[in-house]
Amino acid sequence: MRAKVVNFLHICKYFPIFNKKRCPNSIRTQWTKKKGGVCFDMTKFFGNFFSKKVHFLHFFLVISHIFSNFAVEMRAIIQRCSRAEVRIDGAVVGSIGRGFMILVGVTDGDTRAQADLLTKKIAQMRVFEDAEGKMNLALKEVDGAILSISQFTLYADCKKGNRPSFIKAARPETAEPLYDYLNDVLRTQYGLHVETGQFGADMKVDFINDGPVTILLDTAEL
Repeated sequence: MRAKVVNFLHICKYFPIFNKKRCPNSIRTQWTKKKGGVCFDMTKFFGNFFSKKVHFLHFFLVISHIFSNFAVEMRAIIQRCSRAEVRIDGAVVGSIGRGFMILVGVTDGDTRAQADLLTKKIAQMRVFEDAEGKMNLALKEVDGAILSISQFTLYADCKKGNRPSFIKAARPETAEPLYDYLNDVLRTQYGLHVETGQFGADMKVDFINDGPVTILLDTAEL
């Protein structure tokens, strides 16, 4: 939450509705660099008619940006495979033949609603070839199975430096129940065979990507 407040204050200083010293006398007439900040003015293009209303526009832009940072998005990477298995300490704990090897990531704010979106898309995704060689069949139609692996590194932030930050990944007490819920829904609601690794464990995953076919699912875009 502290990071969100800092972002909010950082944005505010560039907008005249919050900082009129940076943009005196209404708003600047274009994108203008000024002491490390920028201000935008639409009056040059739309005239004085918008001079009073443009403050509300900037306020709307600020609020939209802030709330976009709170958007929740559960992620999964689906890889069509001919076989897949996961080992922990040398022992196989999950193994499938034809099907999906999926990596599942959870971020703060995710709920069962996001998990439901993913399970529906995973179960109904038609990426297996039919008799004519076209991607037209879903997992259950080819008697496929799923190897599901928890993967917090899907939320790696690589904007700064060369060492990824994983601060956007949900903590285990939030992520593990949602990961388990997703797997249970795939089993009970869609009748799929689901093998798993162990949440938080050091796992070795071995699989053959068939195609290759790799698809990124993000609930923010579903």
